Amino acid sequence: MSVIPVRFRAVTFSGDSVISPEAVSAILQGADVEVWTPEYPFTHKNPFPVLTGDRATAVALTFDRLFETAASFLS
Repeated sequence: MSVIPVRFRAVTFSGDSVISPEAVSAILQGADVEVWTPEYPFTHKNPFPVLTGDRATAVALTFDRLFETAASFLS
């Protein structure tokens, strides 16, 4: 029986007050952990808030980047 290696990749936001990037890295030792710094206000519960103007664009770009990162990792 062969063992399939498990790969993990995580994205976390700097400034997350619930689960810090350091905690994510510690919990997922050996994982590829990216720490992003969004250019808009966010909370752990709402990482992609509905905003207006330039901030809305920043939210949309970060959201798109997250799913592009996930799709690339899974392909």
